[in-house]
Parts: sequence; structure tokens; C-alpha cells
Amino acid sequence: MDNSLADAIAWQKKISTGKNYSKASDNPYAVSRGVRLDFDVARLEMYKTNQNYVASSHAIAQTQMGTIIDELIVLKQAFVQSQDGALNNNNFKALKIQAEQIRDTIKSQMIAKDATGNAIFPETVNNVQIEPNVTVKSGVQYSDISGNYLKTKATITYDLSNSPILKSGGTLKIGTVTFTAAADSSGNSLAEQFANYLNNGTPGSSGSFANTGLGNVIAGWAGPASASSGQLTLSASIEGSVSTELGKATKLDAGGSITNTFTQGTASSSAVNQYNLSTLTLNPGDSINIGTITFTAVETTSGSSLSQQLQNYVNSATAGITGSITNTNSTPPSSFYNASNNSGVLTLTRKISGDLQSEGNATIKRFSSIDSKLTDGGVDVTGSVLYKKINDFVSYLDQRATGAALTNSASTVETGLNDIFDRIITAQQRSGGIAAQVDVSKEAMSTIGTEMAATASALLDTDLAAATAAYTRSQTLLNAAQAMFARLQQSSLFSKL
Repeated sequence: MDNSLADAIAWQKKISTGKNYSKASDNPYAVSRGVRLDFDVARLEMYKTNQNYVASSHAIAQTQMGTIIDELIVLKQAFVQSQDGALNNNNFKALKIQAEQIRDTIKSQMIAKDATGNAIFPETVNNVQIEPNVTVKSGVQYSDISGNYLKTKATITYDLSNSPILKSGGTLKIGTVTFTAAADSSGNSLAEQFANYLNNGTPGSSGSFANTGLGNVIAGWAGPASASSGQLTLSASIEGSVSTELGKATKLDAGGSITNTFTQGTASSSAVNQYNLSTLTLNPGDSINIGTITFTAVETTSGSSLSQQLQNYVNSATAGITGSITNTNSTPPSSFYNASNNSGVLTLTRKISGDLQSEGNATIKRFSSIDSKLTDGGVDVTGSVLYKKINDFVSYLDQRATGAALTNSASTVETGLNDIFDRIITAQQRSGGIAAQVDVSKEAMSTIGTEMAATASALLDTDLAAATAAYTRSQTLLNAAQAMFARLQQSSLFSKL
């Protein structure tokens, strides 16, 4: 009866879990082999994902190349028409317009993106594994159709032309370079000075520049800088896309002053410095400087609130930086001043009677920023062989229409068109071959995957029909044993035992 119960429980567990074995010790070989098969099936799913990606990439590229080929066929037909001796100037003009339209269409198709935002003809392609020990190109590379691989440098431009004059002592910071004006500088002059400094081979300070960063080079933007009509343009250090985003230029300019109502000390009184801040508003980034104390607002602060914050800081026993207030003197302000605030009027009273020290007028600096315009680096389409050969044909037609001297002969133009046509055809055929290879791999991997899954299932998964029959048999035997035991319990022989 115990054996029948154990068998029934075991078969019931297999039916409920769907697995033949609950632990490796039940059947070490079957479990280990099944786990390996499950891993192989999962790996085949990875290959399937790769295959789908490659198939989609090449399908889109082939469609795009098919369209380009159709357009090149029209161009080749136009070239044949252009050799008709009966054509007049207007006929050549019409052919030129047609060729220009096709040229510009192909230009856009060369750098077009798919629905996911990825380039149809990327600058670089990867080797993708589609089955064990078999890799293929992930797509059609830009250079495969363009004939060469040209990239431009990214640029970032700051429009300083409309910027207010940077007052003497004001600063303009871009990246790691800070310009401190030694004299009032207009937008146009400032742009030129900044460009000259960046192009200077000597790091550090130069002229009106005080550079707080690493020399006169901005990381990632060491290409030549230029200035034109107040437009400051920086060039990236390398060709192609640039990840270093400089963002806005920050400007800190003189913004007036607050008069110090100074009362000098006597033998029995202390010197008093008084500043009326009741009408002063500082926006985020703006600062006020009084003696050795500089306050920089992190949010809009005005009047009594500003005066109160300065009072609290002066009266504190802590030197250095507290919140938005910076003290460049190592001695806490409380060592030599008592501060008070009355409706936005800040009063600093010296602690020593007879002291004649004046902190002078408070100086205000206003913070502002100048937006940047980033032009990301990428392929230079107009410099590609594909574009140039088509453009040679456009120029040929234009010269025939205007009667100008021919830059290229008809045979040279024709050879160029044939070369780029053959290039696209070759790229399309190569892509088609990869697509066909992927199709074969998909079919083979699908068959192998089905077989592996079936084998793993046979090893690890419960055969429900057989398990149900075995469970029924065990349950029947258990019921019979239980019935027999019950009858035995009721007999006189059992009670005597």
C-alpha cells in the first residue's frame, strides 16, 4: 500500500508540473542533457533574432538600391538622348533639369533613414552571427554605394552679433575656456578674439583671455575656430558624429553697482558700510560683490530677502562657502563686522572703534546664456563618387545648353555613369546573396530548433497520456490495498493479532 501511494504521488507530481524530473538526482544524464538542449534552443532563438535583423536591414537596403538603379537607368537614357545631334539649347536645359532632380533625389536616398531612425546605408556595418560559425554583414555600408567614405566635422555656432557689449571685467565661458574682457568688447570683436585665441598654439592666458580650463583647447573641439559677423564657429577635433555637447555659452557681465553710504569711525564709534538693496533683484546666476563677499543667486532673490541672507552670512562664524554665498577671505566676516537688515537696507558695522575701512560700492554682475547651434558631423554626400559622377552629367548638360566649354567629354561622362551603375548593381547583388544565405539559415535553424525542442521535451517533459495511465494504475492498486486493509481491520483475526 505504501509503494502504491508513493507511485501515485510521484505520477501526480509529474502530471501537475509537466516535468519528468523534479531534481537532477532523479536522472542526472537526462536532466543534464535536457538542460543542454534547452540552452541550444535558446541560442537558436538568438540566431533567429539576428537573422530577422539582417534580413530586414538588407531588404530595406535592396528596395532603396532598386529605386536608385531605376533612377540611374533614366539618367543613362537621358545621356543617350543628349547625344542626338538634333537637340537644341532648350532640349539640353530640359535634360539638365531632369538630371538635377534625379541627382538630388539620389542624394537624399543615400542618407535616408528607416522607420526606426537608423541609416539605411550606415557609415559602418557589423558582422552578425546567423548560425554557428557563420557571420554576415549586418547591412549595406554607405561606402558600398557612394564609392568612397567621406565624413564631415561637426560644428557648433554661437551668435554673438546681437549680444550686449561685454563690459570690462565681464566673462564669457564656452566649454573650458573663459574670456575675461580687459576692455568693453562688442559681439563681432568678441567672436574674433575668441576664435584667434582658440587657434593660438600657446595655451594659457593671452591678451584679454583668462582660461580656467586646460589651455586654449576645448576637449573634443580642437578643430579650427572661425568668426564672421559675430558668428563664432567651433569645429570638432575629428570627423563624423560628436558626442561632446558644449551647450550654451555662459556670460557674466557688469550690471551696475550699489552705492556704499559710508560713515567713517571715530575714537568712540565704528565705521559703517550701508547698502540699499531694497530695489535690487538678482536672477539665477546673477551675483553681487561686497568687499570679500560674493553672493550668487540660485533662484530669483530680491530686496529684503537678499539683504537678510547676506546679514545671516556675515554674522555667522563660518568662512568659505555657505549656500549661494562665497567668501574669498579665509576669516569669517563675523570677526570684523556686525550685520543688520532693515527693509532691504544692509548695514555692516565694524567691530573696532575708529576704524576707517570702507568696503566700497557693491558691484553687480548679470548672468545670461547664449544658445548654441550644433551641426552634427556625418557623411559628405556631395563629395562622394556617386554624387560627383551624376553632377558631372548635370554640368555636361548645362554646358551643352549654354554653349560653354566642356569640362568632361561625353565618353568620360558616360563612363562615370556606367561605373556608378555597376557599383550599385554589385552592392545589390552582394546584399541579395546575403539575404538568400539568411533565408537558408532560417530554414535550417528552424528545422534544427524543432528537433532539439522535441528531443528536450522527450527527455524532460511528462508524457501526459503515459503518466495518466500510470497514475490511474497506481491509484487503482492503492484503492484495492486500502479496501483490503479495511476488511482486515474488521475481522476477528486482526483484533486478536
